[in-house]
Amino acid sequence: MRRRQLASSSTRYASGLSALTTDEPDPNAFARAIAAEAAIVDAGFALLFFSQGLVDAAALAQALKAYAPSLAYAGCSTAGEITPQGLEEGHILALLLPSASFSTVSVMVENLSSS
Repeated sequence: MRRRQLASSSTRYASGLSALTTDEPDPNAFARAIAAEAAIVDAGFALLFFSQGLVDAAALAQALKAYAPSLAYAGCSTAGEITPQGLEEGHILALLLPSASFSTVSVMVENLSSS
């Protein structure tokens, strides 16, 4: 089976950060694009923002597990996505942080709802 090319945009910044965005509801194709770009920029972490009207969170997580298993990431749904083109709705945005320029650490924030 031949995979079609995902219609997406990619923007690289001087810091090495790479932003990928698409408005296509194909989590597998976007996860493959993330994996390819992550390899190019040696990404150590990805931040994902997405429209729940476009893609299901569980499907996106499963696709990332399949196509980018070693890439650490965090994500959330939004009411609008800030893309390199400005504020848009109905998109998936991935910000890839290259290991050479960024360090990440996960921390448990306790009692968040009580503050």
